[in-house]
Amino acid sequence: MLTDAFRGHGAFVYLAEETLAKYHNDPDALVASLRQAGMSHVWVRLHDYQLTPEPEVPTRRLVQALVGAKIAVAGWGFDSGHDPEADAATVAGYVKKYGLSHYVADIEQDEHESSWTPEKIPAFLRALKKDLPAGAQVLVSSYPYLKAKHPELMRAAASVADGFAPQIYWQLYPSENMLKKSNLPSHPSRPYDVHADSREPASYAHLCLDWWREFVGQKPLLLTGQAYWEGYPAGPVSREIAETKLERFLEKFDGWSRVVGVNWWHLGHARTTDADGAMTKAMYDSIVAAQVHAKPFASG
Repeated sequence: MLTDAFRGHGAFVYLAEETLAKYHNDPDALVASLRQAGMSHVWVRLHDYQLTPEPEVPTRRLVQALVGAKIAVAGWGFDSGHDPEADAATVAGYVKKYGLSHYVADIEQDEHESSWTPEKIPAFLRALKKDLPAGAQVLVSSYPYLKAKHPELMRAAASVADGFAPQIYWQLYPSENMLKKSNLPSHPSRPYDVHADSREPASYAHLCLDWWREFVGQKPLLLTGQAYWEGYPAGPVSREIAETKLERFLEKFDGWSRVVGVNWWHLGHARTTDADGAMTKAMYDSIVAAQVHAKPFASG
């Protein structure tokens, strides 16, 4: 059985200090917001891609508030795969520093000069589990459309990881090309229409889950949804589009039982501009209205 930190409804925290600032540096207000949305787990960033630790004071303050409120917490960070055993020891030290047990490894081979191989990933995960407290679980977070993003790495991870969290950031996907019969997985969970399903976030979620099943079998999956926009207008998604797409996903997605939970990237911060932001009031209100915590998730 998966830990409560890897099931149900929750969110990522990107930067503890800025997320607390969004709630006027009041951890109780943050906890109240989580409870109103029915969020029962939070993943708190502990280090960056260079394994540089996050600032301890705000991170500890946030973790202590969440744990005190009986919200399940896991640490997370970006892992680059340069030295699996040494990196695992460093990461485990950060997790234990905050009194945590469980960890989410963000593994994205095309980012930050990562150097993963099918041999390195299980070696890292095994070493990490050895260095973490007894009974610790490790989830791997990675690309959404796995067909095009190093599926052999996630297949290798499946032998050790307790589950996976596909980053299903729908943006303007799926494209019509993704939906062509020749590009579908061998056992799609549903029919896809090249035109009707194009750019539909719920359809993209189903398609991504299909591809993950193709490569990692029946390992538990937790869907991370898109509650942000960045780089607009160079990027394709504005605040308005991001808010509309999230609402559309919640309205149309019917695959709750395919996943052990849903969480969001990310809980937001005090800085919001036309170019970048996350978890606006409109997004939050859509999530609250949808009662995501009450969806019929898989048992895990």
